Amino acid sequence: MVEIVAATDADGALIAPQWLGRVRGARSLDLDSGPRRQQAHGFYFCEGFAITSFYFKKALS
Repeated sequence: MVEIVAATDADGALIAPQWLGRVRGARSLDLDSGPRRQQAHGFYFCEGFAITSFYFKKALS
């Protein structure tokens, strides 16, 4: 798994990992996005991403 830190420019932050992944033979690009980031989700849909799962987290105290 190759992890790349996202840049502030959304287009550039997605283009670089896609290019690098293809060069290295990756079959997919996965990302996590906060549930309140609706504008970003719209951007991801336009870029061809699909919601494939939900991520749940619970703090244990």
